[in-house]
Amino acid sequence: MSTRKWLLTACCLLAAAAFASAASSIGTSAQKTLSRTGEKWKDGGRIVGEIIGFDGKVSVQVFDPKVINTPLSKVDVIPGMATYFTSFLKPGSYDLIIKAEGYAETKVKQVNVTKGADTLVNLEFGK
Repeated sequence: MSTRKWLLTACCLLAAAAFASAASSIGTSAQKTLSRTGEKWKDGGRIVGEIIGFDGKVSVQVFDPKVINTPLSKVDVIPGMATYFTSFLKPGSYDLIIKAEGYAETKVKQVNVTKGADTLVNLEFGK
């Protein structure tokens, strides 16, 4: 292989690796609160969201920032599901860790859960 072909091949491989790396991230939408009514909403709320651009298995763990390494809740979203939601949480601030095969682990800090509401955090794959 000539030096020119070797350099061209190397450049193409580096570009492909850079593109794959850039496409392997998970973005999140700005948090929005959706008010809810009913008895089950009187003491807390949930974190919910849409899964955009990915149809594989997604794991969302919810942490109390004051308690290290102990998830309060874990949601395993099965392939093909377009949404996720946590169990009911007490009002307060929570951190999320999102994992999906082929994507870098993503942390979302200070997701605020309020009484009587869903907090919307969409997951946008490839952002």
